[in-house]
Amino acid sequence: MKAEAYTISDPFGKKVNILLLLFLVLVLDVKLAIKIPALVLVYAFQWNFSFGFRFRHSRLPLFYPLILLLTVLDWLIVKGLSDAHYNLVAFSAMLSWLACLGACHQVKLFTERQDRDVIHQTLWWFFAINLLFSFGDLLKIIWEVKALNPYLYQGDYQKYFIRTGDYIKGLTFDTSTTNALINAFGVFYFLYRKQAWMMLGCMACLLATGSNFTNICMLGVLALVFMLRADREQKGGIILCVCMGVVFLGKVSPQNNRYTEETFSRWWNRVGPTASSASGSSLASGGGPLAYRVAQHTQAYLDSVYARNWIDSVQRVQAIAAVREKAIDRENAAVRVSDTGHVSESASAATSTNASAPPATEAWKPQAEIPVPDINSAPYQSRADTSPGQRILLNYIATHAEDLPLASRQELPKGGHMPGKLLALAQTGNYFRAHPWKIWTGMGAGNYSSKLAFRATGLSIAGGYPRRWTYINTDFQRGQLDLYLAYFSRPKDQHSLTNSPDSVYGQLWGEYGIVGLFLLVVSYLGFFVRRIDWRGYAAPIFLLMVLAFGVDYWFEQLSVLVLFELLMFTDLKTKSNL
Repeated sequence: MKAEAYTISDPFGKKVNILLLLFLVLVLDVKLAIKIPALVLVYAFQWNFSFGFRFRHSRLPLFYPLILLLTVLDWLIVKGLSDAHYNLVAFSAMLSWLACLGACHQVKLFTERQDRDVIHQTLWWFFAINLLFSFGDLLKIIWEVKALNPYLYQGDYQKYFIRTGDYIKGLTFDTSTTNALINAFGVFYFLYRKQAWMMLGCMACLLATGSNFTNICMLGVLALVFMLRADREQKGGIILCVCMGVVFLGKVSPQNNRYTEETFSRWWNRVGPTASSASGSSLASGGGPLAYRVAQHTQAYLDSVYARNWIDSVQRVQAIAAVREKAIDRENAAVRVSDTGHVSESASAATSTNASAPPATEAWKPQAEIPVPDINSAPYQSRADTSPGQRILLNYIATHAEDLPLASRQELPKGGHMPGKLLALAQTGNYFRAHPWKIWTGMGAGNYSSKLAFRATGLSIAGGYPRRWTYINTDFQRGQLDLYLAYFSRPKDQHSLTNSPDSVYGQLWGEYGIVGLFLLVVSYLGFFVRRIDWRGYAAPIFLLMVLAFGVDYWFEQLSVLVLFELLMFTDLKTKSNL
């Protein structure tokens, strides 16, 4: 393909690679049904399979072929071909790694064949379109709630309020965490390219997503850049970003700040468990986890319905009483006049009786008006009734209580004093301590901790899966799945990123063992470490990605890593060691 192929001029007169832009838009979409056609499309226009793998000066990270080989060996040697259900899981895992490899190869081809200025302008348009979609999401919410600041809006059972950022999904239509990380990349990218307006736009969008984890990581990396590598202009940009964060947490969404403070206080100060979790034992017979939690959510919902009906009934009684009082006042004050214009005897008597009485002041009469509800009252807070997704999880817990020791208890794991993500890593360590022969190559793909393992359960946790082919490994069920259900079968306040076991490090350690972790550190992260120019934007983006590996299964998601690799290869394009 020629360097000028698939390039067009944008309204600024600069060249944009339309194929690369289309590839980024499609492959970062949340739906797998769009990602796969995007890969097929880009290979149709840019046909090439020269990956250039070498042990020294490899063109691409050796991590992909090595982890794919490890997946195949574990499938054939450890599990064999006897389990048809697991065969589908293993085949899905291999396709996932192949897709990651194919996307990385195409990204590298773009950086090799296109002028760097064309790639930069294409990236500019990608971030700009994502900003338009993200702020479009925010404007849609503002229009819906008719409030300028939905982060303070508590109506509609707090559908938005502190959760407003969850709906800012951007161009990918993925989770807000994905959008937050994309914009965090954009902040550093435009900071080093000294494009202030785009940097501020990405920072505003990052704050709008309300991702506390990404904000904390950003703050740490920004502080590091400020102290070590930033020039005067970049330091000014960093100060502006920090000020935006302070204003957002102080004025726009103070509840996010309070939530973070309370969370860290619970972890560090070890605040005692709540009354609802004080028992510390499994639920008694007849009041098991499903019965208890459904009854708890149902009672809360009935209480809210009762409260709403009670308020409505009081308002109706008051309205009827006001109408009756008004009718009586009119009847007493009316003077009945006969057809001839003379006052009737009864009216004359009433007049003479009251002639000596002082004139009475007119009584206050209630005006007809629509009662304004108090959105801070209990019926208007977050719904406590069980959602359909929770009911699926609760039903599963009820039928597998013996294999789910954490999820079948009334209390949170460790009383809620430790984040579930750390408990997941500790759980993996304890498992390998009890099964030391598995520590080297792990449990195998889809057997312990991965998006595929959760999806194969058929519980609609990480996407759909054919019900007749569902697969759950026993160790996964008693480990990471049990931990996940212990948090996510409860109300939404426990559905935190910190309580999810999702982690690249946990996935590689649990399913591929020490060998898998070694491959990640040496052949993937090490690939970029050996080539990074620490004076460019690749350095902070790399550090941010290292931190982000602790919060999601990014390889399986096939979104953020594609952008990460494109940014890295673009920054390293002119380096002689590539």
